[in-house]
Amino acid sequence: MNRKRATSAAVTPRSLRTRVSLALVGMVAALVVLADIAVFAVADHGLRERIDAQLSGLVGFAAGMETALDASTTGANAVAEGMAEQAANGEYVGVLDAEGRLVVGLFLFPADRGRTTPVPPAALGLSAGAEVSYDTTVRDPGGASIPYRVRARRLAGGATAMAAIETQSLHDGRRRLLWVETAATLALLALLALFARRVVRVSLAPLTRMEDAARRIATGDLAHRVEPAGPATEITRLGATLNHMLDQIDSAFRARRESEQRLIEADQRMRRFASDASHELRTPLTSILGYAHLLRAGEVDDLADVQNAAGRIEDEARRLQLLAEDLLILARLDEGAPLRRSRFDLSELVGEVVDAARIRALDRVVGFESAGTVDVEADEFAVRRALTNLVDNACRHTPDGGPIEVVVAHDPGAFTAEVRVIDHGNGLDPVAAETVFDRFTRGERSRSRDSGGSGLGLSVVKAIASAHGGTCTVEPTVGGGATFVWVMPLRADEGA
Repeated sequence: MNRKRATSAAVTPRSLRTRVSLALVGMVAALVVLADIAVFAVADHGLRERIDAQLSGLVGFAAGMETALDASTTGANAVAEGMAEQAANGEYVGVLDAEGRLVVGLFLFPADRGRTTPVPPAALGLSAGAEVSYDTTVRDPGGASIPYRVRARRLAGGATAMAAIETQSLHDGRRRLLWVETAATLALLALLALFARRVVRVSLAPLTRMEDAARRIATGDLAHRVEPAGPATEITRLGATLNHMLDQIDSAFRARRESEQRLIEADQRMRRFASDASHELRTPLTSILGYAHLLRAGEVDDLADVQNAAGRIEDEARRLQLLAEDLLILARLDEGAPLRRSRFDLSELVGEVVDAARIRALDRVVGFESAGTVDVEADEFAVRRALTNLVDNACRHTPDGGPIEVVVAHDPGAFTAEVRVIDHGNGLDPVAAETVFDRFTRGERSRSRDSGGSGLGLSVVKAIASAHGGTCTVEPTVGGGATFVWVMPLRADEGA
């Protein structure tokens, strides 16, 4: 069993080109052999018919000899001599009596005389007028066997007329025809094999290109494609289908890589978010614990110092509360929590936000401009929080006494409302502008947490704008500063 497996494993499988060529040559060879057999059979039949026709004439001549023999032996010999002048080589005629004895018989060609007589068997069992044909051999004076075709006819008087013709030429003709057919067939098959090999190679060339393309793709060249050429045959359609499959695979690989990259980036953002969040939470908690420890230990005696410590604890607790609210809002928006939508006047809401900012930042000049009533359908609490963050961010990054402008507009044709918060501070460089909406990112790294915030305000703004189907972008202010542009749809279905 193992030997058989080793033998089968050692056999090299034939290529498709070889199998197709062999199949084509084998099919044509079978057809040519059948044609050769048919030609040989037709030629052999023609030769036999010609000999049979000659035999029929000779038998008639033998019957004439039997008639002349009834008159006299001399007359029969005279007929035979007259026929001998027209005979061909290898012809024989004879007459047998009723008992099967040869009465007269001779080879018509003088050179053939001396050969043994092809006498038919005595018991032919022929009825009057019946004929029989058969093959036999005679020997020449040298002892060589010579093939003959014999025909015998029963005459009315009981005698039998017979004739024989040498068939060596028939056998020679058969052999010559067989050799000619064999040589022609072999030559034809050799030419056909070469032609078929060439045609199959040309026809299967696209498959070879596909094989090369598949090999290159397997080695990592995923951008390589098959280039089918020629008419729209099965092979070219296969090439087009292969290209389509490769495009799908390439798209799947790209999508997978992009998905993996997004997962990696998301994981990195999550880790960075968790680290930054823990750091931001640790700072106010440390301050609260420190001041609480001082108060509990009684190390602060002066009433003013006690009030100061309590105020610092209150400020840090408020900072901690705002940070927790921002984190909660971001978590709810990331989870896709539904918004509490209602109809309200955006201009009125922005005016309230501006009034509150003026109270909190008395050293800032906060201007407000509105185009009138702008009815929107949105989450009023979320919009108020986002706009408050934008205005507070402008106040935080504008020098004392610097102007801040808040403008409300809407485009009825586009079904959108727009709020622009313009400050005239130091502005943002291009790198900072790209990351200003990222979480825990501060526009100015040098600022302390007291002035710079936690870095979540603008992230909350962007998340709320996206949840409403809108956008929030930043652009430079003419003359210096930054302008934050909030755009939101007037209706919820328009945002979708």
